[in-house]
Amino acid sequence: MINCRESALRLIAVKDRTEKEIRTRRVEKGYDVEEIEAELEFLKEYNYIDDLRYSTHFANDCVNIKKWGKARIKMELIKKGIDREMAEN
Repeated sequence: MINCRESALRLIAVKDRTEKEIRTRRVEKGYDVEEIEAELEFLKEYNYIDDLRYSTHFANDCVNIKKWGKARIKMELIKKGIDREMAEN
């Protein structure tokens, strides 16, 4: 069986994810909450996940490729679990 860390690393190997996305996916898979939090700390410590970096890349892609406006980008970031203040910036 794949452990929580291996599973999280596989998720981010495919594409960048927010902390909330990883937490939600791990809970859905039935991993222990304490184990999930420990793995999220590991991922943040080694910069495998970074919500600010994710937000910046997401916003740039949405502006340049999808031609979205600020309000829609902000809404989508908040849905993905990005802090409201970070999404506004």
